[in-house]
This record gives sequence, structure tokens and C-alpha cells, in this order.
Amino acid sequence: MRALLCIAAGAAAVAVEKRRGRVSSPPLPPQKVPVIGILAQPSTRTPFKQYVASSYVKWVEMAGGVAVPLSYVATNATTLNLLKQLDGVLLPGGSNPPLPDAARVSVEYALEASKRNESFPVWGTCLGFEWLVEILALTRRGK
Repeated sequence: MRALLCIAAGAAAVAVEKRRGRVSSPPLPPQKVPVIGILAQPSTRTPFKQYVASSYVKWVEMAGGVAVPLSYVATNATTLNLLKQLDGVLLPGGSNPPLPDAARVSVEYALEASKRNESFPVWGTCLGFEWLVEILALTRRGK
């Protein structure tokens, strides 16, 4: 009976504290915001320009992440340097440009992270998924 009274008294104390505007439970630790690289695509209208469709940026932001563009024509070293600062990569769909080195480097980086038992997700939508299949097929063959 004593234990039941103690539990009821504790619950009442928490309820009183909440009514006064105080929260008796400890605050939650801050969550890390994921930074996701989205591979840019070459513009079909303007040569030497790239773009990232706003729908992909909004999709990442709706999930609580921050979108960062990954250049379609960046050097492997530049891409690798950026990947070290990201939490994942999105390979978008779109027109049919050739497989960029940035996509290959991103997938290889994710595979290396997996060997270290780390997580580095790569998402491919439509054409991006086709690139994933192509890259993994080439990787399996050792090319």
C-alpha cells in the first residue's frame, strides 16, 4: 500500500510541475541534422551550367536534412573532399546524361564506409538508380 501511495504522490508531483510550466523530465539531446549531397545535372539549355531540381531539395528538407549540391563535373579529389563532410548522397533522375565520375566516387565512398562498419546511404531515383546499378556492376567486375 505504501508503494502505491509513493507512486501516486510522484505522479501528482510531476503533474503539478507541468502545470507550473516546468518539465520534470530531462531535455532530449540535440539531434544531428543530416547533410545530404544531391548530384547536380548538366543543363540541356545552357552549356557549362548545372542545376539541382528544387523537388529533390524540398524532399531532403521535408525529412529534416540539409541539401548540398554535388557538382556533376567536379574532380574526384573535390568530390571526395565534399563527401567526407556529408551524411549521404542522392542521385537524381532526369534526362539521360552519361555516368558522371562524381556518382562513381560517391558509391565507392559508400562501399568503403560500409567496410569500416559506417553508414553512408546513397539513394538513386530513376536515372540515379540506373547509375547505381551500372556502378555496382562495374565494381563487381573489378573495373
